[in-house]
Amino acid sequence: RGGFRGGARRIYAEKPSLRKFEEKNKNVTWSDDEYAHAGLRAQYLRLKSIQRFSETFNLLHRASVADAHARDLLAATHIRCASLGGGPAFELFALREFCPDAALELYSLDLQPAWRVYAEALGCKFAAPFDVHKVLADDLVRACDDKPLDILVVSYLLIYCTNARTADLLADLLKRRLVRLLVISERTRDQGIVPLLRQRDIHVLPLLSQDREPDFRQLIALLPADRSPLQPPREADYIHFPNVPFARGT
Repeated sequence: RGGFRGGARRIYAEKPSLRKFEEKNKNVTWSDDEYAHAGLRAQYLRLKSIQRFSETFNLLHRASVADAHARDLLAATHIRCASLGGGPAFELFALREFCPDAALELYSLDLQPAWRVYAEALGCKFAAPFDVHKVLADDLVRACDDKPLDILVVSYLLIYCTNARTADLLADLLKRRLVRLLVISERTRDQGIVPLLRQRDIHVLPLLSQDREPDFRQLIALLPADRSPLQPPREADYIHFPNVPFARGT
C-alpha cells in the first residue's frame, strides 16, 4: 500500500507529463494514463475538490452579475448543463449548489472512463471516452441525450487543446444554438482561446479584474446578439469565496 500511495503522490506532485511536454511547448498536467491510476485519482479527489468547487461557484456568481443573458440562464427553473473534460463533476456540483431550486440535467464528458463512478455518485450522467480533439458539435449534443444545452462548462481543459479546431467546435455550438453560454475556467492569465473565439465572431467577456494586468482565467463566451452587459457590484459585497482564484496583491 505504501508503494501504491507513494507512487500516486509522486505522480501528483512531480507531474512527469508536465515536464515531458514542456519541452514541446505543450501544457499537460497529467496524461490520460496517469488519470487512470487509482491512487492519482484519490489524490486528485482529495486535493482538487475544494479548489474546483470554489472556483466554479465564484465563476457562476461573477457571470450572473456581469451579463443578463448569463443571469437569466442561471436563474431558470430548468437548466441543462454539461462539463467538457468534466472528470468527477466538481464543476457540476458547484452549479447544483449555485442553483439549488432549479431542475438540473447534468452531464460530465471526459476522456478518462474511470471518473464515471464519481460523476454518477454526484447525480450526473457520464460519457467517456470523449475526446475533444475528435468530436464535433453534434457528437457533444448526442452525448447529452441528443438535446441542446443551456450551459457548457470548460474547466482546465484548454491547456490541452487551445487550437483552431477547438475554437471551431465551441463557436459552432454557440452559432447553431446547441449551447447558449460557455463558462470557462483556466489556470493561466493569458488564454489563446480568446482571440481564436473572437476571430469567429464570438463575444468573450473576462470576469476577473483587468486593472493590474489582463487576466483571462475566468470567462464567459456567447453570441454578440445575446450579450446584455450589467454593472457588477464590488466583489467584496457579493463574492462567496474571497480571492478565488488567487490573485497577488488583493
